[in-house]
Amino acid sequence: MQSLSLPAELHPTGTERFLLPQGAVEVPKATPTFRPWNGVLPGDTYGGKAVLDVEGEPAFAELVILKLLERAGWSGVWIDTYRNKYRRAYWGAEPIAALPPFPASALQAILSKRDAGRSGTWDILAWNESELLFAESKRAGHDAIRPSQATWLAAALDMGHPLESFLVVEWSV
Repeated sequence: MQSLSLPAELHPTGTERFLLPQGAVEVPKATPTFRPWNGVLPGDTYGGKAVLDVEGEPAFAELVILKLLERAGWSGVWIDTYRNKYRRAYWGAEPIAALPPFPASALQAILSKRDAGRSGTWDILAWNESELLFAESKRAGHDAIRPSQATWLAAALDMGHPLESFLVVEWSV
């Protein structure tokens, strides 16, 4: 992960082991601590997702990660597979209609290779002029990697994306 410019909070502190058809791989893993939201809870918590504080505003973990990446010069979206939307914010913000060509074509190629819909697609897609970063958000002690996320990773690696383009973010509060 040395080659990608990541914010300090998302620097890998270890790895997450994936057993894939092409063999075992070690994906870089960051373990940041996020601040819980202490204000009035927004009406919709997306089925009980933890609400966190990012710059004095409520946000889900995916959007905190995205905000950190944006501060480091990346562009990106939360790929909301449940509601089939691309998001940069949630409450009071419209979803993103379409991705720019570079990240859109890469994402579509992975989805076509896997041919299993969007299930398992990693949470955050970030890009700069020449690099892509796929990040998966997991709350420590609450979430685990699902088999569909491993098969999505396998398809992305088969498409030629380097292992350094993936990051597991196992966050806590």
